[in-house]
Amino acid sequence: MMSVRHLLAGMGSKSSAVDVALLLLRVFAGVAFVLHGWGKVADVSGFAAEQGVPVVLGAAAAYVQCIGGLLLGVGLLTPLAAFGIGVMMVVAVVMLVRAGESFINPGGHSWESAALYAVLMLCLMMLGAGRYSLDATLFTRDPVADRAASISRGGSG
Repeated sequence: MMSVRHLLAGMGSKSSAVDVALLLLRVFAGVAFVLHGWGKVADVSGFAAEQGVPVVLGAAAAYVQCIGGLLLGVGLLTPLAAFGIGVMMVVAVVMLVRAGESFINPGGHSWESAALYAVLMLCLMMLGAGRYSLDATLFTRDPVADRAASISRGGSG
């Protein structure tokens, strides 16, 4: 049985808890952005007109949401995907603030969620995808294997 002390301290080892937390954040944000972007991709012209931006910018936003969301979900090129989505969210915050929207408005538009997603993307850019990702599988080097390969080539390790 887990004690209150363990519950408050986090799950098991710190690295495992961080990796699971990064997985949950990536998958949730990834699914959210795919779903947000899908409707925009289906009607780029309508989305661009609604936002008052050129169609090319509307298309960029829609495809960044869909493709970036897919990349986040599987943890592939995570810092790049997070950067693209993060920039888009900062633009959304600026547009909402300039339109006079409040930080939180229970009855209408607000910029709270866009700001939250921007901060989440900054965190993912800084922390990376974590162990449970394609980034870790494809790009993490094994120091033991690297040393063994160096020794087998005649190096000192």
